[in-house]
Amino acid sequence: MAVRRGPAPKPPSLKPEQAIPILEGLIRKADAKVRPERYDSPLRQEWAHTGEGALSAALGSDDPAIQAFGTAQCGSYGPYDTDATLQQQANQQLDGMLSVLRSAVEQLRWMLPDPQQVFVPSGSPHDAYVQI
Repeated sequence: MAVRRGPAPKPPSLKPEQAIPILEGLIRKADAKVRPERYDSPLRQEWAHTGEGALSAALGSDDPAIQAFGTAQCGSYGPYDTDATLQQQANQQLDGMLSVLRSAVEQLRWMLPDPQQVFVPSGSPHDAYVQI
């Protein structure tokens, strides 16, 4: 039997009801704020770190989605790459990370009593309706 090296896996620390709105917020932020940023923007790096942390909290540290999220960030670079090429590659990597987040949301919905449940972001126009 193989011996596991490194820290023990951490279980999820968020319930699906908590994790889904966080992940959906990251998905919205990616297209609205991250995609327009330059390929080497600190905002892109911050978003990726937050996404990885959110996945770990939602699914547990040993879930394959976390590795898939990291793999989506990989790319190859050359000395003659133009800014346009690097931007395109960064957006392709973003698309891969978004795919993992969307898949995680779908899988978390399976754990809800009503998988079609909609989470309304706080401060949205629909907030008042939820309160009523």
